Amino acid sequence: ETKLLDIVSNKLQKRTIVWQEVFDLGLPIHSDTIVDVWKDWADQDIHAMYNATAQGYEVILASCWYLDHLGSDWIDYYKCEPRHFLKNNTNATV
Repeated sequence: ETKLLDIVSNKLQKRTIVWQEVFDLGLPIHSDTIVDVWKDWADQDIHAMYNATAQGYEVILASCWYLDHLGSDWIDYYKCEPRHFLKNNTNATV
């Protein structure tokens, strides 16, 4: 997987977006990579967002709107506030 990231970043000169698992596993990623945080059980989204932003990565928060929430009421989607995930990380920008 890291070979593909190198091709996209270096040869094609594009930014990459990786699933949360790539970041969680500690695989080498470029400093301009965006981490897509989608897991929302056992506060995995909170920890992943905090850790990724603390290391300087930009993050897409998808956990509140991921496919396993399709049966949720629309009001629940609007209750999800990305800034709440980062309240203890003063280095993060939302």
